[in-house]
Amino acid sequence: MGADAPRLNPGAVALANTTPAAESTMISRPDATIVSPSSLPDPPTETTPRGNRYDLGGVLGAGGMGEVRATRDKWIGREVAIKTLHAEVGQRQGARGRFMREIRVQGQLEHPSVVPVYDLGVTSDAELYFTMRRVRGMTLHSVIQGLARGDEDLVQRFSRRKLLTAFSTVCMTLHYAHARGVIHRDLKPSNIMLGDFGEVYVLDWGIAKIVDTESGADEVETGDESTGSGRIIGTIGYMSPEQAAGKEIDVRTDVYALGAILYELLSQKTLIRETNAMKALERIAAGVDGRPSREAPSLDIPPELDAICERATARDKERRFESAEALSQAVEGYLDGDRDLERRKELATEMADKARLLLDEASKRGGDPEGAHAARLESFRGALRALAFDPSHEAALETLGRLLLDPPKEMPAAARAERDEMRADERAAGAGLGVKGFVSYLLAFPLMAIAGIRSYALVLAGLIATLGALVLARTIHKKKLVSSSFFFLLLGICVAVVVLQSTWLGPFVLSPTAATLTLSVFALYAERRERPLVLAAGTAMIVLPFLAELVPGWPPALSFRDGSVVLHPRALDLPVVTTMFGLIYTALGFSLLPAIFLFRLRDTFRKAEDRTFLQAWTLRQLFPSKG
Repeated sequence: MGADAPRLNPGAVALANTTPAAESTMISRPDATIVSPSSLPDPPTETTPRGNRYDLGGVLGAGGMGEVRATRDKWIGREVAIKTLHAEVGQRQGARGRFMREIRVQGQLEHPSVVPVYDLGVTSDAELYFTMRRVRGMTLHSVIQGLARGDEDLVQRFSRRKLLTAFSTVCMTLHYAHARGVIHRDLKPSNIMLGDFGEVYVLDWGIAKIVDTESGADEVETGDESTGSGRIIGTIGYMSPEQAAGKEIDVRTDVYALGAILYELLSQKTLIRETNAMKALERIAAGVDGRPSREAPSLDIPPELDAICERATARDKERRFESAEALSQAVEGYLDGDRDLERRKELATEMADKARLLLDEASKRGGDPEGAHAARLESFRGALRALAFDPSHEAALETLGRLLLDPPKEMPAAARAERDEMRADERAAGAGLGVKGFVSYLLAFPLMAIAGIRSYALVLAGLIATLGALVLARTIHKKKLVSSSFFFLLLGICVAVVVLQSTWLGPFVLSPTAATLTLSVFALYAERRERPLVLAAGTAMIVLPFLAELVPGWPPALSFRDGSVVLHPRALDLPVVTTMFGLIYTALGFSLLPAIFLFRLRDTFRKAEDRTFLQAWTLRQLFPSKG
C-alpha cells in the first residue's frame, strides 16, 4: 500500500471477515433520539494535512462562515464535498460550536435522503472541515422557478406526479428526523435537492432543534449556540405562526413548512410574498389561505391537493396533519388515485381513437349496411367504454355524439325487419279505427228503412258490403293480417261500398265525399309499391257511378231540366223530413269522423315528435358537435 493510504485496524479487518454481510449493516433506530451535539467530546485539535487524502476542486458554494468545495478522496477514489469553517470565523464565540452541531446532527441522521457525513478534521491552517457525499442535481427552488418560466426541458423532466413523489420522500425524511428528536425548522425549496438519478435530499440541518423524545425537553444549549424557544429562527416565507411568534414548536411546525413548500410546488408561487418582514410576520400570525388553486387557477390543481395544502398550513397547529408521515400518506393517497386516473385516461384515449376509426370506416361502407352496422356498433361500445374510464373525454364524447345524432343512411336487415313489424302494427291500428267508421256507417241503414226503399237489392248489397268491410277490418286489426293481399281486399270492398252508396242520391252528392275519405285513409297506410293501386281505386270510386249512367236500360240517377239538376235515386224514396235528417247525419259523419280520426293520428304523431325532438335536443346538450 502507498504511504498516503490509511492504516486499518486489524480487529476491524477480522470483524469484517467473520461477520455475515446481512448482519454487518448497522442502521440507527428510528425511535432513538440522536445524541445531543453539545454532549459529545470535541475532536482532536491536532491538524490533519488534507492534501494527503483530498484533492480540492472548485468552489460549489460559499458564505460568511466558510465554503464548500468539490473534492476527490484519493484513498477511496470518489468525489466528495468538503465544507470548511474559515479559521477567523472559528475564533468567534459560538461559531465553532454551531458548525460542530450541524456536522453531528447531519451525521447522526442516517437516512437515504440526508447527505451522509464521511470525515471530520482540522487543517494545518486551523480550519475545521468535514466531508460528505457530493450531491449533483437541482434544488427544488430552481426547478419551480424554471417551471414558472416555462422551461421546456424542466417541464418534460419534472411532471407534477414526479414532484409530488419527491415531496412525499421529503415528508418521510422529516418523519424519520422527528422520530429521532430533530425538528428541521428551516425547510424551504432551496434546502431540497433533486438528484440527477432520482435522489431526493433534505439539506441544511444547521439550525435544527433537538428534543428528547422521552422527556420532551429541549436540548440544553447555552450562549450563541442556543436554538431553544423565545427566538425567531428560520426563513420567514415558510415559518409557522408559532415559529414566527417565537413560541414553542414541535413536529407540526415542520408540517407547516412542508405545506408551504407543497403550495409553492403546485402553484409555482410562494405562500408569503410580502417583502416587508414585519408585515410578513403579521400575515403569518393572522393565518393564510393555503389553497394553491386560488393563486394559480390555470394550472388545474385538484381539490384534493388544495385540501391537503390548506390543512398542512392551518394557523392552529391542532388542525394540521399530526405528523409528516400523515402528510406523506395524504399525498400518496392522491398519487395512487392519480396514477389510476392517468392509466384510465390512457385507456380512454386508446378506446376513443379506435371508436372514431370504426365510425369513419362505417361511413365509407356504402352498399354494405350489415358491415356498416357492425362497425357502428363496435364504435358505440368503444366510445361508451372510453367514457366509462374518463367521463369527460372529448374525443369519445364527439364520437358518441356523431353516432347518436347522425343515423346511418341504410338499414341492416334486422333493423328493416323490426321497422316492418312496427309498420304492421300501425296498419293493424288503422284497421281498428276503420272498424269504428264502418259501425257509424251502418247506423245509416235504419234511416233508409224509415225513408223507404225502392231497390232492396241495392240497399242489401250496400249493407252486405259494409258488414263485410267491418268484419275484414276487425280481423285485420285482431290478427294483424297486414299483407298487401288483405289491404287490397279491404280496399276493394270499400270501393264497392262507395259505388253502391252512389245509388242513394246520385254520383255527386255523397259519393265524392265518401271516396275522398276512403282514399285518404288508405293512402296514409299504403306502402310505396301499393300507392298506384290506391290511386286507381280512388279513381274507380268517382268514375264508376258516372259510367253507370251509360249502361243501357239502367235508370238514370240524374237529369237536367231548365238549367237544374234533378236527382233520381235508384235505391231510396226521399221524403222531406227523413231525407233532411239523413243528409244531416251523413254530412256530420263524413265531416266529424275524419276530424276525430285525424285528431287521434295527430296526437300520436305529436307524441312521437315530442319524444324524438326532446331526445335529439338532450343528446345535443350532452354531446355537442364541433361542426
